[in-house]
Amino acid sequence: MDADDSTLVAALAQSYETSKFIATTFGTSANLNRSERVAVASLNLCLDHREATLLLANHGARSSAFAMMRPVFEACVRGCWFGFVATDLQINAMFANRLSTKLGQMVRAVGKEEPALKVLSSVASIFKEQLDHFTHGSGPQLARCFNHEAIAPRHTAGEVIDVLRFIDPIALIACAAREKICQRPTAPFLDRLAAAGSPARKIKMPAVQ
Repeated sequence: MDADDSTLVAALAQSYETSKFIATTFGTSANLNRSERVAVASLNLCLDHREATLLLANHGARSSAFAMMRPVFEACVRGCWFGFVATDLQINAMFANRLSTKLGQMVRAVGKEEPALKVLSSVASIFKEQLDHFTHGSGPQLARCFNHEAIAPRHTAGEVIDVLRFIDPIALIACAAREKICQRPTAPFLDRLAAAGSPARKIKMPAVQ
């Protein structure tokens, strides 16, 4: 096992430690209205997607781990939007599959309503290419499946570590939003988020070969 793989094992262990922290720090009950229940459901989905990403990365399914970046981010943004911005009419439209509000509009509206969540706008900008092109089998994603010897995924261990550095802060943001919606203390998650830092390192886009 080379040094990169050793570093990835350590990074995965740190992410699983974050999972334990989340599980043991969450509150267990709250009195919620309908929009708040929808918000918490979406934020929980963000956390489920993150756990799935860890499983994929841990089992060597690196392309699929990359593909989970967007679902993790989208579920966090939608949960924040449902909890802090959406009207009853918009919730109704969502359940009727007629919601016209785009993800970018949600990001901007959330940042305006909750200034602390403006970080989501920065993340959306920094990682736009990755969020747009690593999920649905477009060129940049497929370019990672070619090398000089075979057609096979070639994501490096360092790149997978970058995915973990992306999904862990997003999950902590989702946790803080969830606890605020439930009227519980957010400080434990915000403190851990501050210690973890922002997912600011940008994963390099590959060239098609």
